[in-house]
Amino acid sequence: DFWKEPLPSGYHVAFLSHILHDYDQDKDTFLLKKICNGLNNDGVVLISEWLINDEKTGPPPSALMGLN
Repeated sequence: DFWKEPLPSGYHVAFLSHILHDYDQDKDTFLLKKICNGLNNDGVVLISEWLINDEKTGPPPSALMGLN
């Protein structure tokens, strides 16, 4: 449970795949800060996420993901 348990540290890369869209901005910020605090000074965070256009109509896979 990444909300309660400490995350490992000393890594160069943290990869989040389709995590952030499930939570509100406050929780996302908390999680990203927690991850960044555990990275090496030169570490990076890679994020793979569904993005939707400003009209919230597409692209179709992203719009469909928003229905769940």
